[in-house]
Amino acid sequence: MRKHVGSPAGPDGRLDASGDGVGFNFGVHWKPNDQWRVGLSYKSQVEIGASGTQKFNPAIPGVLPAKTGVSGTVVLPDMIAAGVTYYPMPNLSIEVGAMLTRWSTYNEFALEFDDPVAFSTEKVDEKNWDDVMRYSVGVEYGITDWLDLRAGYVFDESPLDPKYADYIVPGNDRHLFNLGAGFKWNSWTADVSYTYLWMKGRSYADSVADGVVQNSYSKDSYAHIYGLTIGYTF
Repeated sequence: MRKHVGSPAGPDGRLDASGDGVGFNFGVHWKPNDQWRVGLSYKSQVEIGASGTQKFNPAIPGVLPAKTGVSGTVVLPDMIAAGVTYYPMPNLSIEVGAMLTRWSTYNEFALEFDDPVAFSTEKVDEKNWDDVMRYSVGVEYGITDWLDLRAGYVFDESPLDPKYADYIVPGNDRHLFNLGAGFKWNSWTADVSYTYLWMKGRSYADSVADGVVQNSYSKDSYAHIYGLTIGYTF
């Protein structure tokens, strides 16, 4: 994790930390007949304990140390996903899915410093993120034995509580439009994909997060995402 903050009127602050955690996944797949497939999966929460250093430049004696140790804990949310696939023809599949991500586990971002920073050894930022849903629909059509064509759409809700939104995570609800193709040749496979991502803008008028200028906003964002996967079956 790396976080950098600063302004023309004050010192720059840089946080570098890393950590790890352990979780588990569980899934079931049911094929009632040749036309239908049903899947359900669960991914557990993961508690990440991180530690590192916090630096300030320039330092202010007694207020902002040049360097101090820092530690904190973040709980990544558990996720529940379900999907249904229908085959109207052997070479045509239509899939719909939904996933619940329980971001309400992320209610604060707390750091503990080895040395006082701004006269305190602890800093707590309220987050109070919301549980969100992700919805998707996709179609795959096998034109030949060696070529499949794919298309899809995803709507991804933002977990940010507008009252605590900040510039570190400026995201909002997202729309993703996908196109792709899969190629097969003997034991080899190749998959290419293109995704157009549209992320809606966000207003910070009601946010009380540190460093947020009232009535500021982020504009709609767009991204072009390309993918290539090569596979070989032994």
